[in-house]
Amino acid sequence: MSNTVCKKVKLLKHSSKNNNIISFVEQLTGIKYYGHLWKYLKDGIVLCVLINKIKQDSILKINKSRNQFKELENIMAYIQACKRYNIPSEDLFHPLDLYNKTINYSDKVLNNLRSIQNLYNRTLLEKHTIQYTCTM
Repeated sequence: MSNTVCKKVKLLKHSSKNNNIISFVEQLTGIKYYGHLWKYLKDGIVLCVLINKIKQDSILKINKSRNQFKELENIMAYIQACKRYNIPSEDLFHPLDLYNKTINYSDKVLNNLRSIQNLYNRTLLEKHTIQYTCTM
C-alpha cells in the first residue's frame, strides 16, 4: 500500500472512533451534535449533562448563561467531577484548551470522552453486578 493510502486508512479509523464517542455522548445526553466539536462542547453544558447522566448530581449547578466565565465554570466543574471519579490525569484537559481551541484540543477532549465512556461502562457493570447478587 502506498503511504498516501495508509494515511487515509488511519484517518478513516480515527474518524470512526471519534464518531462512536460523539454518538455515545449524543445518546446519553440527548443533545444533538451538529458537526463541530468546539461549538458542541465549549459552553460546558454537554459535558456537565454527560457526567450527571453517569453519576447523578455530580454537578449540581449547570450555568446556561452565554457568559464566558460561566461557560468556563461549567468546564471546570466537569474536570473536577472527572478527577473525583478517578479519570486518569493524562485523560484530562485544561478548560482553556477547549475554550480557546488550542492546538490538539480535540485530541485531548476526545481522549477524555473515551475515559468517560469507560467510566460509564464500569458504572453499568457495577449496577448489573449489584442487582445480580441481590436477586440470588
